[in-house]
Amino acid sequence: MLSRLFQIEISESREELEKVLRHATTASSGSDLERLKKRLQEPSGIQSYGQIQKWLKSELGL
Repeated sequence: MLSRLFQIEISESREELEKVLRHATTASSGSDLERLKKRLQEPSGIQSYGQIQKWLKSELGL
């Protein structure tokens, strides 16, 4: 079995990543997840992953 090393670049600061992680661990049981689900079901809903990221940032501050 061959394995290849790969490298990724993360542009967010450690603090930003920790904030997102803290929120993500609580959002699944909170109303934020329900808000996102409703937004995704709207006819003019979210069409891409990038739009989801923008929504999370504008609506939830993530």
